[in-house]
Amino acid sequence: MNLILFDDHSWENLLPLTYTRPIAELRMGILTIREKWEWRMNSRATVMTRPYLRELFPADPGEDNLLISAKKGHEGRLHGLFSWNAVCKDMF
Repeated sequence: MNLILFDDHSWENLLPLTYTRPIAELRMGILTIREKWEWRMNSRATVMTRPYLRELFPADPGEDNLLISAKKGHEGRLHGLFSWNAVCKDMF
C-alpha cells in the first residue's frame, strides 16, 4: 500500500515553517511526521503538497493508495485516513 501524506488548508497556520516544506516534513522531535508514519505503518510514504513544492517533494501514486492528512501525524492516532484512489489519480 502506498502512503500519501497531503497538506490541507492548515499549512497556512504553520507559516513561516511551511513556506519551504510540506507539513509532513516538519520535525516533531527527532523524526519528521512522514518518518513517523513510515515507521508506524511499515511502509514508504510520499507527500502531496502545493504546486511550487511538488518538484522537491514529488508524490508517488500507485494502484493502492492511502491518503493521510499530514496534520494528523503528530497526534499518535490513526484518524484522518482516506483511501481515495480515483481522486488521487486525477491529482497528478
